[in-house]
Amino acid sequence: RHTRSLCDWSSDVCSSDLPSDWDILLGGISFVKGLSYIKKYNMFKLKEFSGFFFVVYNKTCFDKILEWNLKKHKHIDRYAGKLAKKGDLNVYCIYPFIATTFDGYSDIRKKEVKDHKIYISSIEKKMEKFVKK
Repeated sequence: RHTRSLCDWSSDVCSSDLPSDWDILLGGISFVKGLSYIKKYNMFKLKEFSGFFFVVYNKTCFDKILEWNLKKHKHIDRYAGKLAKKGDLNVYCIYPFIATTFDGYSDIRKKEVKDHKIYISSIEKKMEKFVKK
């Protein structure tokens, strides 16, 4: 679900420069371990992460992403997160998120989940602290 209109997002992001080294641009995440705020772009550079709620791929990452193998890495977002942690991908996330998840039934996990309460709200609070500095 989109938390901001795509028109707002496109005018914010597309009218400005993106970091020259970006490989993946995310509009929302569910887990992060290691991030740094890039004030010039009002976004975060991520290390290890999960959650592909809204993804823009740069052509610079196609070969690495296409190496993903379902037998070795069940979830493509975790695979990309591991590449980012190793420094093999430069992944940035827009803040505030333009896409997120909500508590309720998960079609993927086939059960009721509380991901927003457990994960998303804590990430947003962590990011907000960086932005307010």
